[in-house]
Amino acid sequence: MCSCVTSETSLALLQIEVFCITNLINCMLEADEEFIVMDFHFVVGDGGMQSLFELLHEFLRKPMWDEAALERAKQVSGLAW
Repeated sequence: MCSCVTSETSLALLQIEVFCITNLINCMLEADEEFIVMDFHFVVGDGGMQSLFELLHEFLRKPMWDEAALERAKQVSGLAW
């Protein structure tokens, strides 16, 4: 559930997770030095596509990264950024 998209507070991460669960959105984000790959699974009916675009808009408008998650990603990938 959108674990690398976050804000300066844990409340924003919780809000994103609740939004995804409430609107039946499953998103996976993978990033490297050049690209971000976003994989979304969502319900097409009942406003699912609109909810997905709202989530995507928030990510593109003001992306923020959790420093702890970034450090874990560096360790897992073995890259020295």
